Amino acid sequence: MARTGRPLKYTDANVIWDLAQKYFKDCDEKGDPYLITGVALALDTSRSTLIEWENKRDDLSDTIKRIKDICEDWAAKNLAKSNSGQIGKIFNLKVNHGWEDKQIIQQEITGELSLIDILAKKDKTKNEDEEENDGA
Repeated sequence: MARTGRPLKYTDANVIWDLAQKYFKDCDEKGDPYLITGVALALDTSRSTLIEWENKRDDLSDTIKRIKDICEDWAAKNLAKSNSGQIGKIFNLKVNHGWEDKQIIQQEITGELSLIDILAKKDKTKNEDEEENDGA
């Protein structure tokens, strides 16, 4: 069955790679960050389309993943080097590269507790409440 719909913008991963490399070079010359959205704009497409190609186009997927890795590497290195703008860089790593904050809480409870102890404590509390209400 013939493919229908809009013709593919890129059929060669090498063209995407070359355009991304030009984008990275331009960023270096201007002192701009490497961004996934910037790569998409350099390819004259959108970020969502670029991600769709990564997920659905086997012929482009590895190249786009490599480009994303370069952007992630840039963000991580600059986060480590810089003392300012940390929040924006952290946000970028979380949104575009799957980084996340985690807190691991480990709690250890020791001792013995039986159902008899729980019921006895409940009865004791109930009796104390009844005594308070009787005295009121």
